[in-house]
Amino acid sequence: MGFTELHRRRRLLELLKDHVNIAPNGMMYATATIRKSLLAKMLTEILETRFMVKSGMKQDKGDRRLQRLLNNRQLALKLLANVTYGYTSASYSGRMPCAEIADSIVQTGRETLEKAIAYIHSRGDWNAEVVYGDTDSLFVSLKGRTKDQAFDIGAEIAQAITDMNPRPIKLKFEKVYFPCVLLAKKRYVGYKYESKDQVEPEFDAKGIETDARAEPQYGERVPYVVATGAPGARLIDRCIAPEDLLQNSHVTLDAEYYITKNITPPLDRIFHLVGPAPASDPGRRRAPLRSLPVQRPGLRGRAQDQAGQAGEERGGRGFGVQVLRRTGPLEEVLCDSKDCPVYYTRVKEGVKLRSEQATVNPIIEKLLDTPSRLEW
Repeated sequence: MGFTELHRRRRLLELLKDHVNIAPNGMMYATATIRKSLLAKMLTEILETRFMVKSGMKQDKGDRRLQRLLNNRQLALKLLANVTYGYTSASYSGRMPCAEIADSIVQTGRETLEKAIAYIHSRGDWNAEVVYGDTDSLFVSLKGRTKDQAFDIGAEIAQAITDMNPRPIKLKFEKVYFPCVLLAKKRYVGYKYESKDQVEPEFDAKGIETDARAEPQYGERVPYVVATGAPGARLIDRCIAPEDLLQNSHVTLDAEYYITKNITPPLDRIFHLVGPAPASDPGRRRAPLRSLPVQRPGLRGRAQDQAGQAGEERGGRGFGVQVLRRTGPLEEVLCDSKDCPVYYTRVKEGVKLRSEQATVNPIIEKLLDTPSRLEW
């Protein structure tokens, strides 16, 4: 339900002149002391819940599963808050479209950011430079300052900007990066400190390969790997399951593919900040990849049987053999969970063990059966 005409009571604006906020696009909004809107109530609850979840993430940092769960929850709450803007401007599919609200959000955010940047640059005692500002965040460079000084100045900046704006706009000081590499918009990497008392920093990366979900993380299960193949073979034909790679000792990873596709591109972008990127250097020659010889396990040790002693007595140079006897059957681990952190390591070591046993066991059995006929 709505209305086509609104007849305002006379002199109403005079009564509300101290209780309205005027957006840059000319729209007026009553403060929460007069009436709190439905959108404001909803967003306040969502953002407070997200703040509570993020506070919980600072505890029990050793529990990776809990950290992943809480991070997914706070990202979901962030998404709900962000789509509210799009919901107000959805004139065709939206239930309650109001383009003026969406326009007010965009222009207010831009104006708030520009005012904050100008104020930070005007403070000579801070000697700070805003190197990056986007939507609702600021990266401030403090050259020549220590980590503790950065925390003090950061807290002062956050408080000053918060005091400049009406409630509930608040600039929150989050962390200090020391050092930090800013590649481009929403793409940076560095060691972060979240408090003065933090001794060891945490590695943090946004928008680059170490964070993109398309690339595997260390210890993460991946659906496929790229193996070597015949010349001209299609990439899709060389993609196999990790289990197939581990079970077959004759199949190897395509090192050239992973180097050129996953390692070289991010290194080029990082090195481009300090000089010519390796891939773009015209004088750079690419050395062909060569396979290293595979060293097979050998038999080494001290002779412990009579044949070995006889060989030492005859020539002084005996062929030493150390025989390892298995006292019982190896315990079979009945677990095939792909989420197990040691699953792939256990499978790989099992394949390696069986391969070595196939090579060594026939020799050991022959030595044990005919100890007196050994030729030294």
